[in-house]
Amino acid sequence: MPLLDSYACVKAQKSGVLVPANGSKWMGLIGSNPWRRKNFVELGEDYLRADTFAGVHTWEKQIINFLKTHIEASDIPDLCPPDDAFPTVASPLTKENTFLLLEWIRNLKQKRMLVDGNFLRCIKLGHWLRTYVGDSLGYRPPSQSFLLTPAFGNLLKDICELVDIPLVDQQFYDNKIIDYKEELITIGVMSEFVEACKFIGRHLMSLAANVNLTRANVYSILNFIRFLREKLLPPEDFIKSIKEGKWLRTLHGEQSPVHSILFDSEWTSAARISNLPFIDEELQIRANIVFATYFSQVIAQGLLWDREDRIAELSELIKLGWLLEFEEEAISFLLKTKNLQIFMEDVEFLKSTFSTE
Repeated sequence: MPLLDSYACVKAQKSGVLVPANGSKWMGLIGSNPWRRKNFVELGEDYLRADTFAGVHTWEKQIINFLKTHIEASDIPDLCPPDDAFPTVASPLTKENTFLLLEWIRNLKQKRMLVDGNFLRCIKLGHWLRTYVGDSLGYRPPSQSFLLTPAFGNLLKDICELVDIPLVDQQFYDNKIIDYKEELITIGVMSEFVEACKFIGRHLMSLAANVNLTRANVYSILNFIRFLREKLLPPEDFIKSIKEGKWLRTLHGEQSPVHSILFDSEWTSAARISNLPFIDEELQIRANIVFATYFSQVIAQGLLWDREDRIAELSELIKLGWLLEFEEEAISFLLKTKNLQIFMEDVEFLKSTFSTE
C-alpha cells in the first residue's frame, strides 16, 4: 500500500512504518527518524486528522488506527527497529526517556526481536545511564555500570568503600529502575559479585598499563583481597585478573606479582650475589604490617573469645611479635615492658601459626 510520509512523498517500498511524530513516544525518545535511509517511513500528520475523502467521513485517528492494524504502523514500545545505529543513546537520557527505552527493550525481548547487533551495541556502549562514584555524579554506558540488588547490594557497598565502582543512581530514577533489572542486565549492566571482581581487576590493570599505580592503588588491591578473605569469599576471579599485570614496584621497576619476590631472611644470601626483583622495601613493610594486623586479630579473637576486653591488647602483642620475627631477645624485652610472661606452649603455638620457615 503506497503511503504519504511526513515529507509529503509517496512511499511504496518500506521496511517499517512509524506513526506520525505528533504525540508519538518515538519522537520524544529519538527526536527524528534516524532510519529513513533504511526505508522506515514516518507517516504524515494527515493520517491523524478527521476529514472527508470522496464523500466518506473519517473520525480523528480513525485512519491511523486502521494502519496500525493492517500495515503495522507502530510506536515505541511496539516498534521493531532496524539493526542500525541509534544516536540518541550517545548522550544522557532524561528519567522519562530512560524508562521508555527500558520498556521498549522489555517488549522486544518478550517478542524475541532483540538481536545482538548495531542497535543493541549502541545502547550498551552509549553514555546515557545516570551513575555515581562516591560523591561524583555522571553518565556512563550500561556495560560500565553496576546495579545494587537485594542479593549483593550490601556486599557491593562494602566493596565500594575500598575501590571506586560506578553504581546506577537508583534514587535519581525514583528507586523504580530496579523493576527493570533483567532488561538492564540484557544491555550490559552488572550486578553479580564475580562481575565486580573482574571489573575492578580490569580497571586497575588498565590504569597500570597507562601509568604506574599509586601507592594508594596498590594498597587498595591488597585491602580488597583481605576483604574477600574476611568475608569468606573466593578471591580467585580477582586474583586472576591482576596477577599478570605489571603493578608492583620492585628493584627492577614495575613487575607482575608472579615475577616479584617478597624479601625475608631466606633471601639474604641470594640477595648478596644476585640482582633479584624484590618488592620495594617501603611497600613490603606496609604489606607486612597489614598481614600481621589481620592475622593477629584472628588469633586473638580465637583465643580470647570469652574475654573481649583483652582481645585488642593480645592482638597488638602478637602483631609486634610477628614484626620482630619472634626474635627471642626482642620478645623478652617486649614482655617485660608489658609485665607479661609467655609459656612454652604459647611459644610453640605462635611458631606454628606464624612460621617464618
